[in-house]
Amino acid sequence: MKKILISQKDINAIRSGVPKLILSHLEALNDTDITPYVIAERILEAPIKELNGNPVKTFRWPFSGLYRRKFYQKRVSKFIKKYKPELIIGHGDIISQDICFIHNCVHLAYELIHGKQIPADHEVGQIHDEILTKKDFKLLVCNSNMMKQDLINRYDLSDKEIIVHYPNFNADKFLKSEISTLHNELNIEAETITLGLITSGNFKKRNVQLLLESLKKVSPQHNLHIIIAGKDKSEPFHQLIQELPFPVSFLPPTDEVEKYFQTLDIFILPAHIEEFGISVLEAMACKKPVILGPHVGASELLTDKSSEFILNSLSAKELAEKIETLITNQELRKELGELNHTIACQHSNQNEKEKFFELLNLVNFKV
Repeated sequence: MKKILISQKDINAIRSGVPKLILSHLEALNDTDITPYVIAERILEAPIKELNGNPVKTFRWPFSGLYRRKFYQKRVSKFIKKYKPELIIGHGDIISQDICFIHNCVHLAYELIHGKQIPADHEVGQIHDEILTKKDFKLLVCNSNMMKQDLINRYDLSDKEIIVHYPNFNADKFLKSEISTLHNELNIEAETITLGLITSGNFKKRNVQLLLESLKKVSPQHNLHIIIAGKDKSEPFHQLIQELPFPVSFLPPTDEVEKYFQTLDIFILPAHIEEFGISVLEAMACKKPVILGPHVGASELLTDKSSEFILNSLSAKELAEKIETLITNQELRKELGELNHTIACQHSNQNEKEKFFELLNLVNFKV
């Protein structure tokens, strides 16, 4: 019986994109004769075992920093030497693997967010530099063409070395037609238009600041309610919120995030950078129009009229204009929502098994 090892340093939550992807790959392998192992420092064992995966928890070095990452790599190498898996899949934490998934452009992100080059001692930057200069992999997989082009330019990689593999969304959760009860919980009236940003966290990267600043330029005559959800602090925005004529609700992360999307009329992600943005795909699956920043990987999926709502730049004025266009045109919101839904359905987890097996075939691993 063949063995696959999947390495991801941290799987202590399943709300973010990488753990979701790993679980979808375990689901794809569930009816095969392959034995999958998932190794991590912090790991939620139950969802892995439910899909007949074998969770492997390594000792976690108690002090943060580059050495903790190197220590993890040693633990993975020790496991590989002992169990000799036929295929190794890494997610940006180990140096040697057959398939290497890179989910973040740490250098580009730092440049776009901070306006300067990443420090030489940045620990994730150092790990990525080592992975992408040593090139000890058979296949490199990234989340968007934006990522692919940055990696090609930055590390002198060839086009043939990199595959773009768009993430997927959970069809069972996001293709429901249920009505959210969140309107009642937040006292949102029926005629109120709700717009906002649903994310796993990191409000700085997702540019909540720009979203709120743009709302200062939207006519106060509109009946709006703003929803921002994710794991981060709202305190830095309290002064700005007080200047707005619209109520703003900050909501915590939830396992029922589909209820947040169902509540929205318009989804907005003006991120400094989002290497893909699974939340965009989830909003599209829920038939929502989306307004996206120019460095959001998921914007590559938008077609026709929907593509007109990709910002040319991170401008509060331009974002406010696009918000005004949508809140004043209900028919357009519905049209874009239907278009986005059709696009999203091509990228559900129902199609992930076939896409995953295609990657395995590219490295001559037969299922």
